[in-house]
Amino acid sequence: MSKIMLVDDDLDINEQNSLVLKAKGHEISVATTAEQARAMLKKEVPDLIILDVVMETVRAGLEFARDISTEYSVPIVLLTSDMANPDWQAMESETWNSVRSYLKKPVPPAELCKTVEEVLAERKAKKK
Repeated sequence: MSKIMLVDDDLDINEQNSLVLKAKGHEISVATTAEQARAMLKKEVPDLIILDVVMETVRAGLEFARDISTEYSVPIVLLTSDMANPDWQAMESETWNSVRSYLKKPVPPAELCKTVEEVLAERKAKKK
């Protein structure tokens, strides 16, 4: 299947999402900081990144998404516990946006799988 990178400082969320996605046949890598994820990207670019918004700082996930979008063509699904965050509106208007979807934590397994499959299908269609 596909290679998916999980980036979240919450180890329980990483474990839960990893188990769900591995059961669907995906290969999973895990980072707990944006810096660790950057180092992993230099070695291998996944098919999808599932990224927490708030990690080392309140905007760490958004900044990571912006920074890597100029170097890598990889779709991102953001995870957040705060869907009312005003940063979403600002981010959606920026041209670097490689974010394809937003999910509220904790994500129900069926919703996670559905979103992952939709984003991966979109990516595959664009490569044709």
